[in-house]
Amino acid sequence: MSGGVDSSIAAAILKQKGHQVCGIFMKIWKEKNHCGQEPVGKHACYGPGEQEDIRDAEATAKKLDIPFYVFDLTDEYETEVLDYFRNEYKEGRTPNPCIICNKKIKFGKLSKRAKESNVVFDYLATGHYVGHYYDKERNRYILKRAVDKSKDQSYFLYGLSQKQLSCSLFPLGSLFKKDVRNKAHELGLRIYNRPESQDFFSGDYNSLIPETRNSGPILNRKGIQLGKHSGIHNFTVGQRKGIGLSAAKPFYVIEIDRSRNALIVGSEEEVYQSQLKASYVNWIAINELKSEMEALAKIRYHHPGTHCSLIPDERGEVIIEFKEPQRAVAPGQSVVFYIGETVLGGGVIKN
Repeated sequence: MSGGVDSSIAAAILKQKGHQVCGIFMKIWKEKNHCGQEPVGKHACYGPGEQEDIRDAEATAKKLDIPFYVFDLTDEYETEVLDYFRNEYKEGRTPNPCIICNKKIKFGKLSKRAKESNVVFDYLATGHYVGHYYDKERNRYILKRAVDKSKDQSYFLYGLSQKQLSCSLFPLGSLFKKDVRNKAHELGLRIYNRPESQDFFSGDYNSLIPETRNSGPILNRKGIQLGKHSGIHNFTVGQRKGIGLSAAKPFYVIEIDRSRNALIVGSEEEVYQSQLKASYVNWIAINELKSEMEALAKIRYHHPGTHCSLIPDERGEVIIEFKEPQRAVAPGQSVVFYIGETVLGGGVIKN
């Protein structure tokens, strides 16, 4: 339970269905790393508003008459999520901390810590908007898009293993957000109209990446230096604003060259790519990709998806060839594959 309306109603639904429910909160904000920082804008998963989140979650648990526990996972979050986040930006890639957090912390370390603390449970339930069921024919647990497409979070859960999916519940997969808020209001929960949380962090990313490389050259494709950048961690592929170059036509980041600490810029047309390669691939609906397959690919969370061909290679990586070139394919981000409403699998964009 995060303190928000989604996890609160997930708990309420399960209790109404007759499950024995308890709420657990994972504490991840490490105050000493961010002394004096105040909450910025909306709440984020990681941020200084955590104590308020704990109070809201505890109040909801009391209203629902269920036990409530807080587990300190600040060290685990630092190692698994923040160190990953920092390293990816330093290497010129665009990280996706929410995906790592789900796989390694929420559905990993948190479950383990709860069991070690003698909190006995059969399933871990969350407020994610995603469909989920067991397919007897395939002998696999399947993820599907949520009914509310505007809230669908299947993209963030493609990294879960079959073991993790086998002991997970997602009560909100068939609901719309407005229905969730209405239900919270009917139950008299004070968080029924609480604003949406940010995905990860609402502050300045530079505060999370204290050790960065120095400024370096901004180059065009021909290697001609056009200026200097403030640090490659400040940029991502497809970015236009903040580059600091003046010209008749705007420049866009088309590549980040870590080996030269260089930002490669070009025209908007050069931001489009016809293919990518994905590594660290996790399959959900199938055991492995044995031959070329048609699918729909999302190259970031808010991407609408595009038709493509998935081609396996001998290293277990996947080449994705788009039917139409796609804008801003950013190494480090995840690409998730769909067949209709079903999550086929996904991986990390390598190049």
